[in-house]
Amino acid sequence: MYRILKSIKHLFGKRNDSPLSFQQQSSNGKKRADMWNFPTLSMSDILQKETAITDLYDNKTNGYLIKGFMSQEEVEFALANLDKLNTTANGAFSGGSGYSNPKNFSMLADEKSGINEVLLDEYFTEIEQYRLTLNRILPFGYEERLLKFFSSIESNIDVKVPVIKQGQEVKQLTTSTFRFCYPMGGGMTTHVGNMFPIIYPLFYSFLNKLMNVERQISYFVMLSKPEQGGDLVLFDALWGDFIEYDTITKSMVRNDGKRVLLSALDYQPVSPEPGDMILFNGGDIWHKVDNLLGAKSRITIGGFLAKTKDNSKVYVWS
Repeated sequence: MYRILKSIKHLFGKRNDSPLSFQQQSSNGKKRADMWNFPTLSMSDILQKETAITDLYDNKTNGYLIKGFMSQEEVEFALANLDKLNTTANGAFSGGSGYSNPKNFSMLADEKSGINEVLLDEYFTEIEQYRLTLNRILPFGYEERLLKFFSSIESNIDVKVPVIKQGQEVKQLTTSTFRFCYPMGGGMTTHVGNMFPIIYPLFYSFLNKLMNVERQISYFVMLSKPEQGGDLVLFDALWGDFIEYDTITKSMVRNDGKRVLLSALDYQPVSPEPGDMILFNGGDIWHKVDNLLGAKSRITIGGFLAKTKDNSKVYVWS
């Protein structure tokens, strides 16, 4: 049967630098289609739900594969017009496997000097240009549809775009970024949303004033699917039980310092088609995007959702 998330204690301790200690492993991890509660739903099915986002927070479900959030015509139009994006706003992924456009807000944070007014001015100028360009790439009103959709499946809580006061002005964050994974490689390394406050402490201390960034929900819409690979892969590993992924040894570090090879963990792949949306508990479940094979890039548009501290709103941001 699928596994429901348990209540866990989030660990923000120091990295364990003791000698490597690998848990005994007798076999490789197995692919399991039912490890997590991750139903595939049509748009009409998901729109029958009234607490879909709260259900993710409450661990009643772990994610949804939502078929046909965008039509094939809309996807094809978007792909044909991606050249309208401002390439100076690209932000490279660590490891060089791809890039986002516009750059992620977390990339603004200089860990020595913090987030200053110059960086914010540049960011919000990029976001204003991006919103105009987004309406040319997805002229049906992507952002409006997105917010309306999330409001429809979470009827008891307002869904909003977070705003930041900058001087006398009020500025909106973006609800999305495009993400490009290069062909013949690409992918995204194993990660979990709750590790980001450790990696980007200044940025997240800033963001945490607006919302509860722990246990953030991830979403993305597939635009270009690679010929092979590029699946979302969910591991049988929770934040709190596992606190770090070691890219050198390709192992997960447990909260007791012991290590488990990633290849020894059971896993569940989720494979959306162009136009499908994935909405899942990316804050708690360790996951990755599998390496790509073939000549096609993996292109998505997506971001995150997080509740305010009083649970009165859901913010959508990227």
